[in-house]
Amino acid sequence: MRSEHYVIPFSDILSWKSFSVEISVEKIPKLKEILMGISEREYVRMQKRGVQVRRHFEVNSPPKSYDVFHMILYSIWLRRPNIRVDGTSES
Repeated sequence: MRSEHYVIPFSDILSWKSFSVEISVEKIPKLKEILMGISEREYVRMQKRGVQVRRHFEVNSPPKSYDVFHMILYSIWLRRPNIRVDGTSES
């Protein structure tokens, strides 16, 4: 589900539509109908993709490659300001 005022975690990194069903709040009453409309083939594809991205949401101590710790760091890195070494901004 998605809200108009909510940013999906790691949406700048992951293609959520490939492994999840996104619906607006107004369509919640039709949730069963929407889910039943997904073909078995598409369901299996989404399930396999969900298993693949699961590691990105796991918390490990110490952190492991591609776990949630690294996803957060990468997401922050993507949002960093583009600053040159001489101190001027890139455009």
